[in-house]
Amino acid sequence: MLNQPNFHEYFQFEQVLKRQRVTKNPLWSFISLDEVIHRGTSYPLWKVVCENENSKKSSEEKVTLILTGGVHGLEKIGSQLCVSLIEKYFELSMWDPVFQNKLEHIRLVFFPFVNPVGIQERTRSNGQGVDLMRNAPIEAQEKVPTLAGGHRLTNMIPWYRGKADEPMQKEAQFLVDAVTEEIKNSSFTLSLDIHSGFGFKDQIWFPWAFSKKPYPKLDFINVMMELFEKLYPFHIYKIEPQSKVYCTHGDLWDYIAHERIQNLNYVPLTLELGSWIWVKKNPLQIFKLDGLFNPIKKHRIKRTLRRHQLLIDFLIRFLLYSQTEQFKNTNLLEHYNKGLEKWYPHHKTL
Repeated sequence: MLNQPNFHEYFQFEQVLKRQRVTKNPLWSFISLDEVIHRGTSYPLWKVVCENENSKKSSEEKVTLILTGGVHGLEKIGSQLCVSLIEKYFELSMWDPVFQNKLEHIRLVFFPFVNPVGIQERTRSNGQGVDLMRNAPIEAQEKVPTLAGGHRLTNMIPWYRGKADEPMQKEAQFLVDAVTEEIKNSSFTLSLDIHSGFGFKDQIWFPWAFSKKPYPKLDFINVMMELFEKLYPFHIYKIEPQSKVYCTHGDLWDYIAHERIQNLNYVPLTLELGSWIWVKKNPLQIFKLDGLFNPIKKHRIKRTLRRHQLLIDFLIRFLLYSQTEQFKNTNLLEHYNKGLEKWYPHHKTL
């Protein structure tokens, strides 16, 4: 008899799952697509979908927002935020007509625990010592940070990519396959992968991690971020391509968007929560294993779960807007050149 996960975020998730079993809400599907067995415990790999399957639009005509957390087990705040969003939208789906109407046009897809063993064991890597965000078969075209950019030396050192001749880890392959399927069955897909642990400021990163070349969907990014900054001029984020911070081998989102899909109807984003500010405010948490990556005090956890909900709501609104005639009439070349000037000043505009 295998044990079940017993970390707090999973218990919180199970409360929503129990509620779904009672209410049988037709707008929600909780699907355990696979499992990872580790030290006598079965860890389901969950995919949660919120969608009105009876709408006039088929899934292929809808836009999709994908939210993922827990790729790095130590960064459990990503899973906490994912679960809190599932709780929020589950509640709204029960009574809010505005949200219910949005589900005529959009699918919300959640992968709250990509690396459940890492969350349970409080490690960055999975149970095999592999860093899932360095595990994809894609090589950086730029210089990467020593070790931190991904290496194949030993799983005793963080950022281990796994052996070159081995397939991707089960958790990484699960995410790649599931996200690829969503992209293929949607008119447009936007994903947001939630991490923590870098810097004093929360950051929104867009591709690439493997290359410093301009991202092909820079026009879309610039339109989106211009509207975000007009709507929330005092927002808390630093927005830039990940390559301006550092490059890595094996990034899962680069692999999906560049190697596997090569589809301009897909944009992956990363939300990197700046955990150094939590340490600055509470230096004692540096002595806790997960204190470098997560808020420890309850009021800071609650603040973190609150402060990013505006971003998620905006992404939903913008995805819906991207399907309108007004957006289709946007001068995308102008926005591409604005993006070049803003984020890639050494490149010539088109």
